[in-house]
Amino acid sequence: MLVLRVFQDEDPYFPREVLHTMKGGGKILNLSSFRDNSYSSPLDFAMYVRLFAVYLDDRLDCFIKGKLQKRVAYHKREKEQAASTITRDMKLSMLLDWITYWQRLLGRAMVTRPTGAAKDNGLVRLSLYSVVQESFDLYRDISDGLALLLDSFFNLQ
Repeated sequence: MLVLRVFQDEDPYFPREVLHTMKGGGKILNLSSFRDNSYSSPLDFAMYVRLFAVYLDDRLDCFIKGKLQKRVAYHKREKEQAASTITRDMKLSMLLDWITYWQRLLGRAMVTRPTGAAKDNGLVRLSLYSVVQESFDLYRDISDGLALLLDSFFNLQ
């Protein structure tokens, strides 16, 4: 959750540190061998943490490649206007490239869901709530981008 909050708030130093760590061969979000022995059903929690880490890793990849835009506005109307201007100002080739990344990230968000005892955990629910919110933003960006591509379909080379 801490990493997700840092992503959402866009700390200016965090991406630099991540890039520096990745250049040295380290992987910040590699939790593929994560195990939890503190609960009676550790597999549910461990699986959710792994899936959440994969989502964060893909989100980090999109962020580093510049495929994600900061969501500054919090009011619904302002948020929709900000999202529509993100896709409207792009070149079509760039938009097509970005949509591919957004679709992959949306797919990761859809797979990130708790099972078993992890469904009832407060921290799991809080992290899932953040993923769901971001998935709505991604879906809106994908829809706006596809609408622009369809509008200009006959003008494409």
